[in-house]
Amino acid sequence: MPYIGLAQKFDPLKTAVDYGTTTDVDVHAWVRLTNFNREPYANFWRDHPEYHARMLKTQRDPTTGQQTVIKPYQLDRYPRVLSFAYPEVRSFYVSFFQQIASTGTSGIMIDLLRHPPIAGYEPIVTESFREAYGKEMRELDIYHDALIQEHVSGYMKQFLVELRNTIGDDIEVSVRCSGPRKFALRGKEWIAEGLINTIIDGHWYSGYGPRPTIDSTVEAVGAQGRALAVAEVSDVDPKDHWKRREGYLSAEAINALTRHYSGRGVAAFGLYESTVFTWRPDIRRAIRQSGWAFAPDAVGKRQE
Repeated sequence: MPYIGLAQKFDPLKTAVDYGTTTDVDVHAWVRLTNFNREPYANFWRDHPEYHARMLKTQRDPTTGQQTVIKPYQLDRYPRVLSFAYPEVRSFYVSFFQQIASTGTSGIMIDLLRHPPIAGYEPIVTESFREAYGKEMRELDIYHDALIQEHVSGYMKQFLVELRNTIGDDIEVSVRCSGPRKFALRGKEWIAEGLINTIIDGHWYSGYGPRPTIDSTVEAVGAQGRALAVAEVSDVDPKDHWKRREGYLSAEAINALTRHYSGRGVAAFGLYESTVFTWRPDIRRAIRQSGWAFAPDAVGKRQE
């Protein structure tokens, strides 16, 4: 709440961008395509509940304890997600991103991991899905079914086309996802078309060691884009199959992860929730050493 109060008095992104200019640091915006159902409320979200995504109602199976879909199908409003199936929602986000771009930020990261999906089981989606594939979408898992992901990726692409037409091609657009084809992302195609520039390969309940999809991410970006890897804050043991262990990511693990990514075509390796590491001088030293020791090119350019 104190942060929200400050944000009503000045633009924190613009302040960061201006400071980054004086210190030679790139400052990028981070957009989570969710969570309008908390302060500070967006007027568009509050005034248009008809554009909220819809999910299938479920109930707990008393025998297995698992959640099962209620039949005949019923829909629940999923209030923290606005459905990109609606042109009005895409236009809202374009204007949102346009304001962000006006701060002079070097780039905008679209976070598809907090939280998918970008569209749900709204009639506008299920009816177009049935028309396209001849199947009942409500019988399929919206998070993992390949046909659903292919279908909703069309909404995401429409948004990106509209976005580029508005903000131009100079600003870097990155997407944080679990590999180049997860949660409606079509990384290789959209890199080639100039709709996005960077894929940030991050976690989604996929363990805490090296990203299993990093090679496919590097392949997807090719020579036109950038591939970044990111590690979660939890520590892992590089000597024991990267098993999770107590505490924050250690200097040993940071060095091992950096060594793992170095030379694989990864442009940069980052740490999620990196504020944690400002509390640990030993970790800050490890980060610097990793950047110097495992620089990706011959001139010794330090990793970001």
